[in-house]
Amino acid sequence: MIITKVCTAIFCALLSPFVILLRWLPAVYNAVVRQEYVYYDADITTLTEFLYRVYGESYLFFACVSLIFIFIPFQLIKDNFLKRGNQLPFIKRLFILFLLTTTILLCAGMFINIWWVPWYKNFLYLVFALVFSLFFNTVIYLIGRKFDIDGK
Repeated sequence: MIITKVCTAIFCALLSPFVILLRWLPAVYNAVVRQEYVYYDADITTLTEFLYRVYGESYLFFACVSLIFIFIPFQLIKDNFLKRGNQLPFIKRLFILFLLTTTILLCAGMFINIWWVPWYKNFLYLVFALVFSLFFNTVIYLIGRKFDIDGK
């Protein structure tokens, strides 16, 4: 059971860079379908180079950060609730994952552009955190149902 929990956290962490870099999806579509390789002002001529620039350069960083700061604490919080004998419904799990994601975004925002843009544009980060949490909470919930991770 613990191996399944670890594998689920690693699977979600390996999938998270694609969700984090979701804003690049239209550019990836244009690169694959139309062979238009637009990545800032870089001179890119192949699909491989484009995909490396979009995903490859930061993939490991985002995967490790999401594993260490989001998915492992999420699993520890869930295990703590289960050890006390409390069941966590889907909505509570979503809220916990949302809080973890929002905390990471706020901490990162102290060092990047979240404070340089107008305050009302920062609500998009909360929407992103909600979508991120909803997607991964659903994935973890479905894997947990399949392999009976949480003792249901």
